[in-house]
Amino acid sequence: MENHADAAAYQNAIEEVTRLQQSLGEQAATSPQLAEAFLTCARRAAALDDIEGALDAFEQAVAIHRRLAGEDADQWLPHLAEGLVRFARELEAAGELEISLAATQEAVAIRRKLALRLPDPHLGDLGKALVQLGNRLGDLERTQDASVALVEAVSLLRVLGAQDPERYAVDLAAALGSLAVLHHLLGNNDAALHANQEAVHLRRMLAASEPHSEIYRGCLAMSLVNLAVNLQELNDWDAARTYLKEALALLRALAEVKPQPYRGELATTLTQLGLFEQAAGRLAPALAATEEALAVLLDLAGDRPQRYAGALSETLAILRVLFQEADISPADHSESNRAASLLADLNKTN
Repeated sequence: MENHADAAAYQNAIEEVTRLQQSLGEQAATSPQLAEAFLTCARRAAALDDIEGALDAFEQAVAIHRRLAGEDADQWLPHLAEGLVRFARELEAAGELEISLAATQEAVAIRRKLALRLPDPHLGDLGKALVQLGNRLGDLERTQDASVALVEAVSLLRVLGAQDPERYAVDLAAALGSLAVLHHLLGNNDAALHANQEAVHLRRMLAASEPHSEIYRGCLAMSLVNLAVNLQELNDWDAARTYLKEALALLRALAEVKPQPYRGELATTLTQLGLFEQAAGRLAPALAATEEALAVLLDLAGDRPQRYAGALSETLAILRVLFQEADISPADHSESNRAASLLADLNKTN
């Protein structure tokens, strides 16, 4: 039902873009209304995993905002920067990392210029853009450049957060989470641990301030998973397991209310717990967690097999290793057979 509603909304967005293009004529090239319609179309396309459609619509919106900014920079440069940030996210999702990086760098340059002229609100926007820049540079394994961007983002958002904690806690927590991932990749586990601990602290406060916020609880769950990974690598197994189980409790509750996207995160976290338990020599809990992860992924793959094929393949491979360690025949496990059959069918169609 949800997919049908999304498809109908996407079709309506396409029709609105067509209507505006026809009615505006030559004025369409600099129409803010048409730019907003393209952004709506892009969001609807992304909701349906139509990455190509989303990219095309974002590109059209950015082109209009670029022309508008050329006529009135004060009014339209912020809109251009925001469009570039969104466009960069879709490019990253499509695997176009270099182009995504270029769009993010342009957004950072614009927001830096705006922040010099008018710090409030543009300094906060600059901090968020720097986080995205650090993430893109990290994706491209440019770790030193990524570190520079993320350290600047954390420093900037920490200063802003000291002045207005409620306004900037969300962005500071996100920046700390990204910096922790980078520290982890560089092997700086102690620095990663401290950054993750601060991110968890901030996200606990946010979740406590709005107990019904799905976003705050979901972000807290992800920070707890990252903290658990750090602790496991520092051989603090008990603490790692405690935080991972707390994350699972949050994700189970969220998945009941909003299956997308939290069931996918639940499956990923269950797989992680299985690996933790396996490394700790606890075979029965490892099997239970991994089997549950596989069951969740099979259910998700029923609607979107291509989207979940990678996670399904990875979890199945882990489960087969666990079967071997437990002296269990995979042939006796119906869900692993279903997963293998689904993956085989997907390979035939690719």
